[in-house]
Amino acid sequence: MLNLLAEFWQHITVSSFSISLLVAILLQLLLKLTIAFEHKLADYFKSKPGTAPKIYQALSTWAILFFSKIIMLEAINLAFGDSITFTGPFNGIVAFFALVFGILIAEFIVTKIYFSLRDKPNDNQSDEEPAATT
Repeated sequence: MLNLLAEFWQHITVSSFSISLLVAILLQLLLKLTIAFEHKLADYFKSKPGTAPKIYQALSTWAILFFSKIIMLEAINLAFGDSITFTGPFNGIVAFFALVFGILIAEFIVTKIYFSLRDKPNDNQSDEEPAATT
């Protein structure tokens, strides 16, 4: 996804293919950690009775998912410096958010395709073995 956006959108620039691979690995790692943390916190609030925990869950989910992107952007900046740049509205934050959402959407689509291609039992075959003829 990163290479596609870098290729066809002027707001993302990557100095080399290897840098883009390393950035993609770092992004995947940080996304998985963020989602795991958000789910763990959501489970904590779900176990609490009442309306207040539901509100706290919604607010904390939004805060985690929003501010984690800012932290990811800074981690990429610290790790790769000027080798990758995000420009455009809000100093590149919009471009970065587009990249993250693109990664999540692509991952969702690939997962759906993968699970739809799983082996399914064939309805034409019976569960019993045919009797051997002698």
